[in-house]
Amino acid sequence: MMRACSNCEANIKFIDYYKQFIRNRYKYICKDCGTVYSVTGFSIILNLIIMLIPMSYMTIKRLLVPNIIWILIWGFVLQPFILLYKQNDINNDY
Repeated sequence: MMRACSNCEANIKFIDYYKQFIRNRYKYICKDCGTVYSVTGFSIILNLIIMLIPMSYMTIKRLLVPNIIWILIWGFVLQPFILLYKQNDINNDY
């Protein structure tokens, strides 16, 4: 999770970050200066690995309900804290 915009140094409130995260997981736009950030490729791969290891274990053990609960917890609680963002180039729109 980002704590401050690297362009205007504005602090990012968790609720503002989370609202944008729910709408678009892989893109963040600073509401003060409009700087666009996108998630790094490494972060996406890391998130995928962290999500799939417990899911595969629960699937092997045939635990359907914990698997569904894990997906919900991961998607809405843990993932926002693990994603790493980088500032987009001016010529790159995402």
